[in-house]
Amino acid sequence: MRDLGLPEGVIIAAVQRGRDIIVPRGDVVLLPGDNLVLGAGVYEDDVRIQLKEIILQTHHPWVGHPLRDLDISRQTVIIMVRRRNRTLIPNGGLKLLAGDKVFLYTQSHLPHAQDIQI
Repeated sequence: MRDLGLPEGVIIAAVQRGRDIIVPRGDVVLLPGDNLVLGAGVYEDDVRIQLKEIILQTHHPWVGHPLRDLDISRQTVIIMVRRRNRTLIPNGGLKLLAGDKVFLYTQSHLPHAQDIQI
């Protein structure tokens, strides 16, 4: 992983391989199908981008739909889903359920979303 040539300030925070979550070290070899969670510093030129969380209630319009089918703007990126004390790394096929806690970066106003202070 140390040979990836990521931009300065970008790190791989976790690798999901099947059901396993790997905390990467420099010697981890990435495999086809691995999902990566990347971390980066704050982009200081655009203070409008915020980290938010939404707990999906039963009648939320996202419940029962895979992420790829959600009608969200290009200014919103779902970065993580917590389901029953499990962390799920989002991909297009992940179907959201009532009770899921969805974490996202967004420039958009989302009703019922709580800002996360970091």
